[in-house]
Amino acid sequence: GQVQIGDVLFEVNQSNVYCINPEQIGNLLLGVEGSQVELAFKRASTGSLHRVLLYRTSIAASPAAQAQGSTLNNGPYGTRGA
Repeated sequence: GQVQIGDVLFEVNQSNVYCINPEQIGNLLLGVEGSQVELAFKRASTGSLHRVLLYRTSIAASPAAQAQGSTLNNGPYGTRGA
């Protein structure tokens, strides 16, 4: 797999997010369906950056998330062609 256990999210669209709070990172991940988002993970085993290109898609929220009023789970996360 491309992302491994222990990898740390380091960049979103080439912006360093290592010390940014999760809400701000979530805002960077959200976007127009079909648009691209590039994530860079710092590999725990080597310290090197590993980049992953994703396409934003709409996903349905789980019934539990809807009951809790979650908006983040309604965000357009996902990959195309995976």
